[in-house]
Amino acid sequence: MSLESTVAVPEAGGRRSEAARRARLLTDAPWFSTAAVTAIGVNAVLLGAETYAGFADRWAAQMTALEHLLLGVFNPSTTAPSAAPRSPSSSS
Repeated sequence: MSLESTVAVPEAGGRRSEAARRARLLTDAPWFSTAAVTAIGVNAVLLGAETYAGFADRWAAQMTALEHLLLGVFNPSTTAPSAAPRSPSSSS
């Protein structure tokens, strides 16, 4: 099912439309859905593994590193350095 007819990307120039174009190219890439589902699956397995005390104790450092990596995949702003926080009233 294609979303081409239901998702409009602004044609006007500017940083916002360029960002929308680049995001669309990323999310339309054939590998994107596979990568997203794989990250969700790995995260689910990791959460399950954390419930086994012996396993979690032995592999705590590796599990924490993987957890942080997955957090970065799901929410890049948590791992990327950022400028000062924007106030809700500021606009781009």
